[in-house]
Amino acid sequence: MRRLTILVVGIIIITISSSCCPLSQRTQGWFIRQESKVDPTGFNIWIENQTNEDIGQVHFIYYLEDEARGGGEFRYPFWETIKNGDEFSNNFLSADFPPNADLSQFSIEYTFEFVDGRKFPANVTLALDARSRKDYRASFNGNELDGFTLSLMD
Repeated sequence: MRRLTILVVGIIIITISSSCCPLSQRTQGWFIRQESKVDPTGFNIWIENQTNEDIGQVHFIYYLEDEARGGGEFRYPFWETIKNGDEFSNNFLSADFPPNADLSQFSIEYTFEFVDGRKFPANVTLALDARSRKDYRASFNGNELDGFTLSLMD
């Protein structure tokens, strides 16, 4: 009985410790900028919050040839906010797309949800030629009065 108890406790400890991962690990298709873990067959879209708003969640839908292929949402663990200057990444792996997909026709739309529940779609759909398998960088700018923009950076 004692050996069985030790075995069960050991399994519980291993299960709990393996379910805790650093923030840089994959979470619903997102990485938090601590260390880059790039799939050489995939690509990343890094987004920096350059607004004075605290973002609670980010929602996205991505398309191939104008057909919706997937989507999801991102938020920090424990509902921490994405503050001005924070940078996060939406990453895509080869497995996210059908074989022989035409990644030259990739596009993605984002909606930013602030901590008070207000939602604002970015006023632009990012169209990327994702065949290059590189990192793309974008900034989220603006304010509620003038509107919010998402723009690619060089």
